[in-house]
Amino acid sequence: MRDEQALRLEHVSKAYGSVQALDDVCLTIHQGEVYGLIGESGCGKTTLARCVMQLETWDEGSIWIDGQPCSKKPNRTRRRELAKKRAIVFQEGAASLDRKSRVREVLQEPFRITGRPVDEARLKALLARCRLDISLMERSCATLSGGQLQRLAIARALALEPDLLVADEPIASLDVSLQAQIVNVFKDLQETEGFALLLIGHDLDMIRFVADRVGVMYGGRIVEQARTEDLFGDPRHPHTKALIAAALHVDEARRDDFLFEQPIEKDGAYEEVSLEHVVWKGKRS
Repeated sequence: MRDEQALRLEHVSKAYGSVQALDDVCLTIHQGEVYGLIGESGCGKTTLARCVMQLETWDEGSIWIDGQPCSKKPNRTRRRELAKKRAIVFQEGAASLDRKSRVREVLQEPFRITGRPVDEARLKALLARCRLDISLMERSCATLSGGQLQRLAIARALALEPDLLVADEPIASLDVSLQAQIVNVFKDLQETEGFALLLIGHDLDMIRFVADRVGVMYGGRIVEQARTEDLFGDPRHPHTKALIAAALHVDEARRDDFLFEQPIEKDGAYEEVSLEHVVWKGKRS
């Protein structure tokens, strides 16, 4: 892992009316690092991803990509520049693809948007790395399976060799039989291409398998952050413990019994447990 920062968030907050979606979020991801972000639905994970991609404006704080500050309202030139540095794969990646288009046209789209010449060798290499046969290049997207479409969405996101890839629940909409396949594609691609990966999900097995570090979100705040083995081996925040317990419990009917539902304390500070392991401590904790 290199020391350069692919992504940095400093005290980022975002509210939707009275709902605080992001609350003073600070986060750094280094080049070549896989950072897993976990938490229950509604905790702010997707809002964070959308702010990083500038699909949402944030209220306070700053976001930096490759050491350069992001404007809340970037002009067209700046958007094109950032399109070469970052990309996103959504939960419903297939839904972002035009089913009438051919696979080749989908892969060429990022080049057209940014005004760059199409790199045919890059397109063929991406198909192979995403475990898609080169013979699919001229096929219509309408003929592809759900797993193939998600892998095509990943290939399109990586077409311009971004330094940062954001993957928001990339396996959640897939059948269980396809999930491991997509996780392995992400792992192989990240190791081969060396981009920083912000991997968002609630599948703890996926995060544990792929991530170098993990952050736990609760109530719009990152309440614990550590290297993967430390977070799963020695969780400290009550919500982290609850998430792990819920994931391990085989009785789905009792899963919600484990989840932590207390309001997060706004007043507090991060406590350092060990190197790279911090946990949010409210004043009354």
